[in-house]
Amino acid sequence: MPALFDHVSFIQTARENNYQVITCDNNPNNIGHKYADQSVNINLLDFEELANYVERGKVDAVAAFSTDIGAVAAAFVADNLNLVGNPVKAVKMMANKKEFRLFLYEHGFNSPFFQAVASANELSLDDFRFPIIIKPTDRAGSKGVFILKNKCEIQEKIAISLDFSLEHKVIVEEFIVSEMTQIHGDAMVQNGKLLFCCLGDQYFGDGLLRFSPIGTLFPSSLPEHLLEKVKNELQRFIDVSSYRNGGINIELKIDQYENVYFIELALDSEVITFLWQSSVFVI
Repeated sequence: MPALFDHVSFIQTARENNYQVITCDNNPNNIGHKYADQSVNINLLDFEELANYVERGKVDAVAAFSTDIGAVAAAFVADNLNLVGNPVKAVKMMANKKEFRLFLYEHGFNSPFFQAVASANELSLDDFRFPIIIKPTDRAGSKGVFILKNKCEIQEKIAISLDFSLEHKVIVEEFIVSEMTQIHGDAMVQNGKLLFCCLGDQYFGDGLLRFSPIGTLFPSSLPEHLLEKVKNELQRFIDVSSYRNGGINIELKIDQYENVYFIELALDSEVITFLWQSSVFVI
């Protein structure tokens, strides 16, 4: 579907395997369009128009890669037209931070205390232990993310974060403090089974870049028993969510008691996949 730089290898591989590729988004200048057989200008948030186009064109399959929004659109279209795809419910949950946290809590995964709000006035601050982290519920890429150690700037930071959210909601969570490095990587799932994943130690910048990952060192320095624990929790998530096929971008922390906390299990697995060609850590 989409046509950003991240999607070029996906488009090229599909064409090399004799598929006719139609790219679709609302920016005709995106680089991926020139690698496709055909491109159309439809906003990925316009699910109905996407479904109508796919139905009119008698398209055999829809796919999205390295994009939460595209993944939700692809799942909706596939479900409505009885094409192969992941369950809409699972994809929407993974693409929305509030729904993701609720899912983890309801299914017995470790999760920090959180609240999702549409304004600072809705927040019950007395229920939180600082530091806290504020994030838009439906955006990726560290947009509108803030960590606060006290109440001083909370009104201002929630207002800024809300401006980044498409649904105008933010999630406020207790920040997980850990001595261990945050873990980052990609996993591949096929027919509901975790085939393998590539995990590394994630590093962040300083100052304005303190919320932005600047690098991941592979393989992870986690001991074997913790890697096995991560693998088991990933497979359990796949089982209970009914996620069937595709990539998962992983961010997680492990606390002092060796509890695994998923920060994100997102549908935007991307550049790490290129590393698999040269070095893969299999679990």
